[in-house]
Amino acid sequence: MMCPNCGNTISNNNIFCDVCGVRLSTVNDTPNPQLPQTSNFTDEVSIIPEPSPKKKWKKPLIICAIIFLFSIITIYAAPYVTNTFVKTVTDSDDYFRYVIKKNVKSETNEFLDSLQTLKETLSYEKQTSALNTKLSVGEGMEELIDDIDDNDIDDIYDYIRWLESAEINIKATSEEKSVNVEAKAFINDCEVANANTIVNDEEIYIAFPFLNDEYICTQLEEVYGDDTSEFLNTQREFADALPSKEISKRLINKYLECILENAEGVSEKKTTIEAGGVSQKVTELTLEIDDKYTKKTLESVLNELEDDQDIKKIIKDFCEIDAIDLKSKDVYDSFSDAVDELLEDIDEIDFDGCVDFSIYVDARGDIKGIYINASLSDERIEITYLLPKKGNRTGELLCVESPDIEYFSLEGSLKERWNRHSGEYVICVAEFEIFKLQANKLDTKKLDEGIFDGEITVKTGDDVRKLLKLSGNNEIAKIIDDLKITLESKESSKKKSKVLIGVYYDDLLCASLNINEEELKHENISVPTDYVDATDTEAMIEWIKDFDYDFLIDSLKEADVSSEIIEMIEEFADQQ
Repeated sequence: MMCPNCGNTISNNNIFCDVCGVRLSTVNDTPNPQLPQTSNFTDEVSIIPEPSPKKKWKKPLIICAIIFLFSIITIYAAPYVTNTFVKTVTDSDDYFRYVIKKNVKSETNEFLDSLQTLKETLSYEKQTSALNTKLSVGEGMEELIDDIDDNDIDDIYDYIRWLESAEINIKATSEEKSVNVEAKAFINDCEVANANTIVNDEEIYIAFPFLNDEYICTQLEEVYGDDTSEFLNTQREFADALPSKEISKRLINKYLECILENAEGVSEKKTTIEAGGVSQKVTELTLEIDDKYTKKTLESVLNELEDDQDIKKIIKDFCEIDAIDLKSKDVYDSFSDAVDELLEDIDEIDFDGCVDFSIYVDARGDIKGIYINASLSDERIEITYLLPKKGNRTGELLCVESPDIEYFSLEGSLKERWNRHSGEYVICVAEFEIFKLQANKLDTKKLDEGIFDGEITVKTGDDVRKLLKLSGNNEIAKIIDDLKITLESKESSKKKSKVLIGVYYDDLLCASLNINEEELKHENISVPTDYVDATDTEAMIEWIKDFDYDFLIDSLKEADVSSEIIEMIEEFADQQ
């Protein structure tokens, strides 16, 4: 028979077409024994369509993708949209206030974190940390000394030529009323000395295990004076008196409001800033700070101070420090009287001078530069700081100048790659190029938080080398030209950081200083119960006689210390 779908010849017994695969139903001439026979029953083929499989509903996946994409776009575009909206619906004065508040808010948290760190440091909270400092001398040092060709320098270097490295490792533990410091000294990677010191409110314990394991003890007053305990206690009380994060934040916000509420007559224009070869279109907002604005702002601040409970609490907390010995009520009353007196005399105060304060704002509402033009009496000074950004490049310019001379300038640019920045800077003083800086893999986000993470190479500027050559000091000019200093810093976590400073001559390492700092698990401080009283002269003489100088001398010999130094120590030991 013929397939009714594709027209090809197929067997009568097929259920599916061999060619197109359509499902068939065939009734043969042979009668079915279970069915009654009918004389006019003929071959009949009917197509039974195969039920199409149910399609999986993809709408949830599509909706999730749309929501995710929309979220990303919203997060990225939100600052632009918000800034555009505020800029459109407000006048220049309100927009100026909005921008200042937005940018100050982003910096406030970093300041508060620094304040908290200061409180913890001064209060001796429980902590243990290690600081390792190592100075290494490289092969470039000898080449540098040879090229300098100075007899005095040669003699000094000959005396310490044996020195390859010097290292000091310090582990410090602090508790509420005690501090423990363990120090070890290494020369050429050999330990040559160590010392343990424990200090509390009243005593100081010292031991030099390399010479004598036994501690000596003396009263703090004997070493530092009668006021030592009081000083340590005052330091802790001062830390407790520092304002909390909440109070500091409130103070910043309300006095910033006092400063901005009188910002009137702000001019606005579009401009382009340029630094280090990078330019960016911005909005320039300029506020003229004159006598009228200064008086109104001062009046607003003084009115806020009149009954500021946060200020009152700070005064009270500081007056509770024992060493200050003042009554908080008397201090606050004097403070209030001074505020009232200033408010009464404010109209008679003459603020001589005028300052034009400009900020450069990008499309996100972020400040990308500041310009201050201050006219004070007969002098005028201009301060410019620009930070334009275009693509993955960021320019930077810091300049302090007057109409007659440029006092100082730093200018350069950085190129971003994988959240790291590299580039070059030039530092000039009185328009004279002093240094060139090359930055490599610099983490600018951490730098904004006060953490240096990256590499910096410092070389002398072109003008310095030119001046030396013009003065006939070609040899010194060449030496300076081949000298460079590198600074590398890395913070792998909040508890671990390292700094490496290297001095290179003709690309050979002269010397390096490696500093590693790490926060460790806190260790309890155990005050010695067995010790020698430092005020007991006879006991101290015996303690010194027990010094193991032989062990010290053997350690110095192992470190290849100069024979002259070892002989001096041997002579001193023989005299004891």
